[in-house]
Amino acid sequence: SSTEAMALFDQAIAMDPTYGHALALKSWCHAQRICYLWTDDIEEERRMALECARRAEAWVEDDATALAALGATYTMISPEYGRARVLLNRCLEIDPCNAWGWMRLGWLHALSNEPRDALSCFDQIIRLSPMDPFLFNVYFGQALAWSSLCEYHRAIELVHKGIHLGRSVTWAYRMLAGYYALAGNSEKMA
Repeated sequence: SSTEAMALFDQAIAMDPTYGHALALKSWCHAQRICYLWTDDIEEERRMALECARRAEAWVEDDATALAALGATYTMISPEYGRARVLLNRCLEIDPCNAWGWMRLGWLHALSNEPRDALSCFDQIIRLSPMDPFLFNVYFGQALAWSSLCEYHRAIELVHKGIHLGRSVTWAYRMLAGYYALAGNSEKMA
């Protein structure tokens, strides 16, 4: 769980307050708690996530995984998309095969209303890691990109595909309801 992971990151940070990798992943855990609705105090989680992320930035250096985590944090809970873009591009310059970096850059493009760039990133992760444990999230990102292109039926298919892989990802049903409404199929929303 994210709570257990954060406790382990806290132990590592207590031993070395400049351990950027642990700080970056802890920031991502806080961001996840917001996005997955695992918290009742969204503002406090956001504050802690951004505090960890800012501290981590000074110490991650060329750690591609940490850079992906920071890009994820900023994309998920902050309007600082420019900062996220710099971090994710740096991640992929260091490690062009970093599937998580491609996924997070895809989401950043999708959320920035750059659907074609998003789809290109998502295609890249599927080529690099066709059995990726985050594949459900790739399908949800593709759905967002296709919905931006008014391809709602395609978006619906992708959300269903993602839900099949990530059965515990209940927030995706909000996407599904919205896409059914946009496709003019409001009876499916019930």
